[in-house]
Amino acid sequence: MTTISISVCLSKFIYFNGFITAFKFANLFLFFSLSYCLHSGYKNPFQSSFYKRIKAIGRK
Repeated sequence: MTTISISVCLSKFIYFNGFITAFKFANLFLFFSLSYCLHSGYKNPFQSSFYKRIKAIGRK
């Protein structure tokens, strides 16, 4: 009986860790795609002007 509960607990733990890892990777991917959008700035004019403003502030 104890081995069954341990294996169930272990599988739940592994599943939960896998979910957290996937969530981290999704966040990372979202961050990179967002920064790429800001860098290229061709998606919409607001982003490009926003990025230029940040660059101008960085120069001062």
